Amino acid sequence: MSDTTVTPEQQLRECQANPVVYSSTMATTWFIDPPAPDKYKMRSGNDIKLLNCGEAYLRELRDAINDATDSIYIAIWGFDDELSLVLLKPGDEAKPENYISKILEDKAAGKDGKKPVEVKILVYYNWIAENLEPTFDETAWLDLFSQKTWSQRARDGEFPNLQFMTRDYTASYVKMGWLKFATHHQKCILIDHRISEKANGFVQGFNFKPEYFDFADHPYRENEKPNWQDVGLHLRGPCLIDLFHNFQEGWNKALNDPLDHQSLLAKALDRNKSLNDQIVGMDKKIIDSIVEAPPIINPITDIRTYNAQILRTWMLNGETSICNFITNAIPRINEFIYIEDQYFRYPHFADQLMNRGSDIRKKCGNQKSLYVFVVLSPNKVAVGEPDNRLIMVDFLGRNDVDADKEDFNERQSEKIHQKIIDDMNKNGVMVHICQLLASGKTKNWINQEVIDYKNIYVHAKLSIYDDAYLLLGSANWNQRSMKQDSELDIAVQYHDGQCDDGRGRQFREELWSAHLRQNWDSNNNKGKLTEPKEWYKQWDELLQKNWKLFIKKEPLIMNLFPYYENLKVLRWKSIKQWFD
Repeated sequence: MSDTTVTPEQQLRECQANPVVYSSTMATTWFIDPPAPDKYKMRSGNDIKLLNCGEAYLRELRDAINDATDSIYIAIWGFDDELSLVLLKPGDEAKPENYISKILEDKAAGKDGKKPVEVKILVYYNWIAENLEPTFDETAWLDLFSQKTWSQRARDGEFPNLQFMTRDYTASYVKMGWLKFATHHQKCILIDHRISEKANGFVQGFNFKPEYFDFADHPYRENEKPNWQDVGLHLRGPCLIDLFHNFQEGWNKALNDPLDHQSLLAKALDRNKSLNDQIVGMDKKIIDSIVEAPPIINPITDIRTYNAQILRTWMLNGETSICNFITNAIPRINEFIYIEDQYFRYPHFADQLMNRGSDIRKKCGNQKSLYVFVVLSPNKVAVGEPDNRLIMVDFLGRNDVDADKEDFNERQSEKIHQKIIDDMNKNGVMVHICQLLASGKTKNWINQEVIDYKNIYVHAKLSIYDDAYLLLGSANWNQRSMKQDSELDIAVQYHDGQCDDGRGRQFREELWSAHLRQNWDSNNNKGKLTEPKEWYKQWDELLQKNWKLFIKKEPLIMNLFPYYENLKVLRWKSIKQWFD
């Protein structure tokens, strides 16, 4: 092999020739070594469907449950008996026949002469944490004379073929000598796993509580619940084998570990029985272990399919494959990363992104940058971890996000904004850090019609790398998800460096069209803007327009908005500058 020197100009031409394929020519190295030869490995032949927000997700989930003929396994952080699987518009009332509890109860009972379906539901529950943010309706145990909820009836074995169990995580840490508060944060569903041609499942950020579900355009609602942004994936193919492994392990551990099983202290108080009676009594009779062998699920062959890998944080076994995947992926990005995340406070990843931008600059002769697009929720402190968000966004170049600082108005001038852009350009990492807002008409205290703004809470946990890979699931970019709570994500490879059907780009475009509305469809001219540099410029122009409309208290042109720490403080200081 001849030894030839490649000039920076040649490197740049190589980068520009086919940016997505270039980024993934060593695509298989993005996946993580599995913890065991037969578990959580990269599997080929999967069909993947993105579900943005509640309307699309609930429709897909409802159809999948209705079509189930053998089994439905659900592992979830939060469960509300009265979650409607038909998304409600303002003013609509939920119909009991659409409640997830009623639908699952009927499937298990074999209603209308159909074959009964095995239903297992596994929900995180900690009786102390429940007072901070309830994961399901367990409050009746405080009142011995109150009527039991559906969840409690299910937990007590009152529905044939339906088993409902809660699990805690903190006790497991205490037994290991770790004084940490941890949760089972996984959110996944497995349906008909014993029938290869029918097997399907979901990996998601959604919890089964009504507030998590919204329409994709997040319409402004006066005096209504906040809007939420979340995403999920509907899966078919061999990746479901590892959803089974995960559910089997979690179910059996919760059943056989008295400290984790069934929130036993709460149950003992509920029925005025001793803790020992609960451990050795009824529960062992109504809930059985999962002892079957892993299912055989064949690759999908009738459509274009994708490689995928189920990843976990499961510290009881030392698994940190979600963190490992991100750590492995960032140095392989060639063009851009798009992130939707609830917390976004893991500074190590910001450090990696800055280093990757520097590497790209060196490789392409200072003529190329890494583009980072981030959509966050308004800041919310996560229990049991430091608040690293300001550190992280400042490190990425957005040192103007703290609206509480005295020089806030000064820092919003166009001159300062341009300086931030120029500094980012010097570092080789161009960053847009955003939040989502809804705007609409309301009446003020003297009954005048005015424009109001509401935060859209971003609960999604999603990252897209060069339109080549997608990572989605329950894990946030924070310490708890990477190193503490139990989590489950899936990494999807959209092409192998040789064949790209555009599905990865299609997923991203669907999300951006929702957040930017017609502004992205028209400015992007139906996908003709092919370079992240062009996307970045379009975002910047649109964000500046939205910012000026916000200051003038006019309707926004889209949901996407520059991220700031305190919207109410920001709003006051923005108005105040008109009087100074």
